[in-house]
Order: sequence, then structure tokens, then C-alpha cells
Amino acid sequence: DFAPVQPRYNHHRVVCSLLTCATVWLGTLATGDGAEKLLLIKSRDLPQYTQAAQGVLTRWKSLGQPHVVTEHLLADITAAPAALKPPPAAIVAVGSEAACWAIERTDRPVVFCMVANAHQNVLPRVRVSRPARVAGVSLDLPVRTQFEAVRAVLPNVRRVGVLFDPTKSAEAVNAAKNAAASLGLELVVRPVRDASALPDATAWIASRIDLLWAPVDSTVYESRNAQFVLSHMLHCKVPVFGFSENMVRAGALLAPRMDYEGVGRQTAELLHTVLKNAAPAAPLLHAARDFELVVNDHVNRLVGKLIARATRHKVSFIYED
Repeated sequence: DFAPVQPRYNHHRVVCSLLTCATVWLGTLATGDGAEKLLLIKSRDLPQYTQAAQGVLTRWKSLGQPHVVTEHLLADITAAPAALKPPPAAIVAVGSEAACWAIERTDRPVVFCMVANAHQNVLPRVRVSRPARVAGVSLDLPVRTQFEAVRAVLPNVRRVGVLFDPTKSAEAVNAAKNAAASLGLELVVRPVRDASALPDATAWIASRIDLLWAPVDSTVYESRNAQFVLSHMLHCKVPVFGFSENMVRAGALLAPRMDYEGVGRQTAELLHTVLKNAAPAAPLLHAARDFELVVNDHVNRLVGKLIARATRHKVSFIYED
């Protein structure tokens, strides 16, 4: 009496098994290998980008995450976009060009790094896209952090000057005003709306300050303009706090030197947070945390050895005799 029942039971079990397999297979199609894949896209093949990418990969591996990270140059991705199929779980963009491309051309979560002045160079792209899918580590140190570093090695500085284009650096200068006030510094500002105003502005400010602070401003610190400002300040024995090590090599007294691998490690940690907690409610921008001060020793001697021997252990020198 039970013989006819067994085939029906087996048939039901087979159907259930097939449905289960189909569901898993369809789920795999929906997520694809992309659920376990991350793309790391570098704007260009530059040493600092390579160091940051290595920091990302090393820290990501140490976090024990299952996602496989594949590395590409932006030019290769744009020439052969097949790497975006199936869609990756997220994109790590190294450099401004890669960050802008990933934000504008894909709908994936983007975590970027190695971007200076991200508020101007990258975040405006977010406003026309989906703001909840973008996070990054900016190369811009908070102004207060910069001024605290100045106070640590140049304790006699009281009046800090800034030359800036209001159309490009107003936000940075407002932050500088707040930071200076909280640290007991006087900020002396002089707007420079175009290069023709730079000679008068530079001469005016040099006699009123103990140090010139240089924000990332393409009007004032375009290559030739920057050289003019640095030369004039050196002639007046006014030290300059630059925004990059290249400025120190060109004649600034000191500037932050970023640990690019450290920036990459921080980016991997931010990526882990984004993937673990889903997309943030708004663009997340973190300042790079790993840096040191680099000092041009030749300039230090020319301006009167302002970096005292007692504080030399806090900085790294270039052009030492």
C-alpha cells in the first residue's frame, strides 16, 4: 500500500532540491563574483600612489576580509571596462582623477585616498550623484593640526600670514581664523584675486608676520607664482609653512610629509567600516593621520636657525650639510 507513495516523495524531494539549487544559482548571478571583488584604481602609475595602494592591500589582508582586491590603472579601466562586470562590491580610488571617474561613471560605493583639497576637487561631483556612497581619506591636514605643529617647533611665532584667492580658499582661511584664535595666534590675511596683485600683496604681508602659511591655492601657488612668493619671503627672512614636501624643496622652511602607506592603511580601515556598516548617510571625509614635518635645513640657516636644537628631534631635515 505504501509503494506508490515513495516515488511521489522522491519527486517532491528532487523538485525541492532543484528549486534550492536554482535559488542559490540565481542569487549568485545577482551578486556574481563582484560580491567578493573590490577594484583598486590608481589615477596614474606614480610612486606615491603605488605606496598608498600597497598600504591598502597590506592592511586589507591583515583585516582578514574575504573580498579579493584587483589593482588597475585608470587608463586601463577606461580602455577596457570589462573589469567592472560583474559590478564590484566597492571601488578604492587612488588619486583625484580615479576618484572623480568612479563617482561619476559608476554606481558602486567609492572610498578614495591621495586627494588634496578634496572639498574642491572631488566632493562637488558627489552632489550630483549619490552622496551616501562616497567616503575618503584626504591629504589635507586640519588647519588646527598644522598650527599645532608650528607651535611645537616654532614657539615664538605669533603672527601668521596667509595670501589667498577668496574664490578658491575662503573655506580654508575661515578654518584658519578659528584655529588661530583658539591657539592664541594672530592671523594676517591678504586676498589675491589674480597674479597681477601678488607682488604688492607679498610685499605688504612680509613686514607684518612671523610666518607665512600656504594653503592649497592654485592662484597664489601656481608654479611661477609660488617661486616668486618663496623667493621674496626668503629675502625678507620670513619662514613659510608649505602644503607639501615639494614646497620645502623649492624654498619653504617646513611642511607636512605624508606617510603614503599609512594613508593606504587608513583607507583600508575606512573601506572596512563602509562595507560593514553599509553606505554612510553622507560623504565621509577623514584627514590623513600619519605625517611628519620636513624641514629645509638650508632655509633654516638662512632665516636664522628658527628650528631650535631642542626641537630638532620632532622633524626630518633635507639638504643638511
